[in-house]
Amino acid sequence: MGIKEKIMRIHLGNVRTGLGCLSLIMLLVQGYATPIPSLFDVRNIPEELLENANAVIRLHTGNVEILNKEKGIITITQAVTILNRSGEGYNKVVAHYDSEFSKITDIQGILYDASGKIIRKLKGKDIKDVSTTSFGVGDSRAKYAEMRDSKYPYTVSYSYTRVYKGSLYLPNWIFQQSTNASVQESFFSIKSPKEVKWRYKLFNGAPDPKVIEADGEVVYKWSLKGIPSIKKEYLSPGTYPPMVLTNPEKLVWGGYEGASSTWEEFGQFSYNLNKDRQTLPDELKVQVQEMTKEASSMAEKVDILYQYMQENTRYVSVQLGIGGWQTFEPKYVFANGYGDCKALTNYLHAMLKEVDITSYPVLVKAGRKAKDIRTDFVADQFNHVILAVVEEGDTIWVECTSTDNPAGYLGRFTQDRHALLYKDGGSKIVKTPVAYPTDNLQNRKAEIVLNVDGTAEAEVSTRFTGYQQDDIRGYTSRLNERDMEKWIKAGIMIPSFDLDTYALTEVKGERLPTYELTYEVFARKWAAATGSRLFLAPNILNPRPNVPEKMENRTQPISLEYPYLDTDTLTYHLPEGYSIESMPEMPVKIETVFGEYEANIQMKDLSTLVYTRKLKMEKIELPAKSYEAYREFMKEVSSADKLQIVLNGKS
Repeated sequence: MGIKEKIMRIHLGNVRTGLGCLSLIMLLVQGYATPIPSLFDVRNIPEELLENANAVIRLHTGNVEILNKEKGIITITQAVTILNRSGEGYNKVVAHYDSEFSKITDIQGILYDASGKIIRKLKGKDIKDVSTTSFGVGDSRAKYAEMRDSKYPYTVSYSYTRVYKGSLYLPNWIFQQSTNASVQESFFSIKSPKEVKWRYKLFNGAPDPKVIEADGEVVYKWSLKGIPSIKKEYLSPGTYPPMVLTNPEKLVWGGYEGASSTWEEFGQFSYNLNKDRQTLPDELKVQVQEMTKEASSMAEKVDILYQYMQENTRYVSVQLGIGGWQTFEPKYVFANGYGDCKALTNYLHAMLKEVDITSYPVLVKAGRKAKDIRTDFVADQFNHVILAVVEEGDTIWVECTSTDNPAGYLGRFTQDRHALLYKDGGSKIVKTPVAYPTDNLQNRKAEIVLNVDGTAEAEVSTRFTGYQQDDIRGYTSRLNERDMEKWIKAGIMIPSFDLDTYALTEVKGERLPTYELTYEVFARKWAAATGSRLFLAPNILNPRPNVPEKMENRTQPISLEYPYLDTDTLTYHLPEGYSIESMPEMPVKIETVFGEYEANIQMKDLSTLVYTRKLKMEKIELPAKSYEAYREFMKEVSSADKLQIVLNGKS
């Protein structure tokens, strides 16, 4: 029997025993691949897996061995064929670990050419050990390496082992990791002693496992083959690949133990991890009482203490050992003037407790594009902590890492998603506030003096609230005066103009964070002049951009994630003797499930024309078949925004 036949027999036998592709990869890494160069030959990729693909995952395996309730081993292997430059992200291995709870061993890798021939193997000097902690101090690290060839396609295979202690969570398995990458074979297995209990749940068509029990152990094995690439479509909510979620029933972490069969149990474990860590320094107790002694309401006290924290602390990630999950006490934040999300949340929680205001930490999955947690599967699905202040049925939600948001505003980072409010008894899933179009307002008003040659002088004032000010706040805070002027000019849609004056100011005291932008411009071509006529497109400041492209075979849902309301009131002061010669039928009204549009033109007096416009967009997700209706709505809005009127100066 030849070496190729021996390897394939080992491979087939190991598939039955749960090792499968892992053993095959290890044989490759150990050097047995030379006699079988066709293993990763790109000609062996089924044609249907090349369509819309930048990379093909030839083999992806995850093998978990739970040794006991506090220790386990995870071995990951992956072999990916990179088809073009857009697939380059797959030529890297990033193996995460930390100094206290896990370590990485045995990283190996091989680079192959298009025919499957070995180009080179990964060497120790190629592997970098880097910190993965952002904005602070932590012991989260990663072993990192990458290999690439100058010619496409090529294949990269990696394998590594992580040894962990503690059982706050178990690995999940996603059979298809991203769009534009197909999967040839994907395997996942978990082996554990029968007495160590854990749970799993299947999502999005993940296969049922094969279960083998023997000698006091149980092995669960999942496999999928031939998953075609998914092409991301405009306004799609992202892919929902087949996945297996797992979690231990008994939690052990840094000397703490708990359970996670229900959300209440998981919340109780989180509470126990952080209880008795809310004592304020005596000096701060005095300050808290002094600051709030004149406040007449709960909301006023929250505002005072939140503003105090914003002015005297800043966010710094401190993730050392169990500190990645357990909060620092208020004395740490008070002494240092900084803390991570847990520490700052606990800091405000403790100050509010000092003035008899009830509040609770809330675990949440944060991120502007983060998907909501799976409420039907209890597990640590969170990456952030915020605070819910509760009194007499009223709840004020507070983002404690913000230095400028008003109390009660969360923004896209944590709004409208499920979260876990934890306390001593009664922890529960809650929903963070939903943002409505009227919360995210762009309200523009302008006074325009139109001249007979089509030039104009204009004073424009625009107020932004909620989501519509988020980017303005974050972006402009980093700009100097010169760059600020460039940014403002870039947002003005007038074809040719001179910016005379401008001001961007934060409006304090509002329920929602608010910015106001004012400027004056001289426009060289606000309208087109021909003889005694002026051709005016009144919505020159806020026209709808291009219509979405037509899609014949849409497969993914439509997800509109950004509810907002734009209103415009443009008052035109016409040249002497000018009046409307012709204009389209007004008002224009369009109502759909996606949103509403309305525009109108009216003569206020003989020389004053007022153009008004409103576009309200809802947050909604609809099936793929609704795409053409959405496109038609946007097409109608775009057409209405481009409507022209004709002014004539003949007496």
